[in-house]
Amino acid sequence: MKKTSITILASALIASCNIDEPDFQGPAIAFYPDLVAEVVEGGAQENEFSTPVQISLEATGELNQVSQVEISFDNYDSIITVPEHENGVFILDIPTSGVASFTARAGDDARPDDYVVTFEVTALGGDFVGIADSKFTLFVEDDDFVTLFEDNFNSGFDQWEVFTIEGNDWRVDTNNGNADISNFRSNGLTESWLISDEIDLASFPNLELSFDNRLDFNSFDNQPQLFIVKNYVSGTDPSSAELIELDFNLDSRERFSPSGTVDLTTIQSVGRLAFYYKAVNSSDGSGWAIDNLLVQYFDPDASDGISNDGGGLNVICPTEGTDRGIISLPYNDDFENCGSVAEFDIPSGWFEVNAAGSKTDRGWGCRAFGNNNSNAPAASAFGGTAGFDDAWLITDGKVDLTSITTASIELFVESPFDGEAGTLGIFWSEDYLGEGDPSCANWSELTDFPSQLPKGGSKEWTKTKSSLDVATGKSVYIAFRYQGPSANVISYNIDDLSITGN
Repeated sequence: MKKTSITILASALIASCNIDEPDFQGPAIAFYPDLVAEVVEGGAQENEFSTPVQISLEATGELNQVSQVEISFDNYDSIITVPEHENGVFILDIPTSGVASFTARAGDDARPDDYVVTFEVTALGGDFVGIADSKFTLFVEDDDFVTLFEDNFNSGFDQWEVFTIEGNDWRVDTNNGNADISNFRSNGLTESWLISDEIDLASFPNLELSFDNRLDFNSFDNQPQLFIVKNYVSGTDPSSAELIELDFNLDSRERFSPSGTVDLTTIQSVGRLAFYYKAVNSSDGSGWAIDNLLVQYFDPDASDGISNDGGGLNVICPTEGTDRGIISLPYNDDFENCGSVAEFDIPSGWFEVNAAGSKTDRGWGCRAFGNNNSNAPAASAFGGTAGFDDAWLITDGKVDLTSITTASIELFVESPFDGEAGTLGIFWSEDYLGEGDPSCANWSELTDFPSQLPKGGSKEWTKTKSSLDVATGKSVYIAFRYQGPSANVISYNIDDLSITGN
């Protein structure tokens, strides 16, 4: 089960913006009452942690001396802070400038899936006489991955076979601990394969490959290739076997860079990884290096040893779903049947799910602010109870893409209010059961959509178009996911939606 996640690398500036503060006779710490951040928990390796989130505090008045506050928080067993905490407590000095910050990050633990960490601030001494609002919430998402195949090449080629047609062989660079090949001093034209042992790519869900690679001295625009090889006979030319080429990121600036996530879910068979290098001509001195290769899949039960019940967020996944029917193409919705705009109704043909741990009194609702002053659904987290909004607007039925090979989704989007946070994305799922928390299913994001969104607060309707080709051949739920805190948040309106295919 692979969950989506959005990591907010935010400076959580804690200021006295529109905060109802107690009537203190002196400066206090104004902790923004409903600001939150979200991080993805670190991996299973010791000391592997997520990127830190910086959290800042600000005094409500001038300080005559360095003053202290105590920061305490729950669920601290895998939370790393600077300053360092002891059992979830540390002291923070606030200088006379009145502003200080600390960082928090999460490592891997035995806790099932997601959880919440709540930081509280207590005044200890100096000029502080109290705390205006003392809580900050950090959502931690635990992406547990199980490793199926890995190699950093520190032990040589014990999991690999080299098949060279001509010129130089693949080798292990013992000084740098990586595999590499080059046409340098080959006295000809190097052509060689690096082929892995067999890997079961059929029995595990959500398989993905990643590695680091470096292209050296590439004056002839050499383009190394990566394949899955099926039915390979050891010691023979891999080109005579069944080859499936894989796309990956290749940086030609002579430095190691990540390949990006290479999706292996469609392979569905036993196969081998095969790195193929061929020089352009005898003068080609280019080289290619590979390191830190990893094939993994998401499985919270196997990684934690605990069933995926959602941990602190108490996610209970349904075992049987709701049959909401099939939506045929072309599908068009101008949302004029959006219901009561006064009551923030959900438009017919859609339903809303608030993700576990998020607030429920904001999110999606019908408003009279659509394109050309029509009705349309709006998404906002502003106001209401304190907390973070994670609201999903999902099609009331699966969209039938089974008989087409290309599809797209078009709509108009407007952002009426600007802020420091607030995101909108489009996702699709083949295995969502039509009810329950979205984290109970696999969701894939349409990555070309966010870059088309209008600027926050621009109040301009923008037409967007995103490809749905990755979902063709399937029947899928389609969802708009909106996320943001209760204050200073970007909001979005959507209208005039169409889904088409051929």
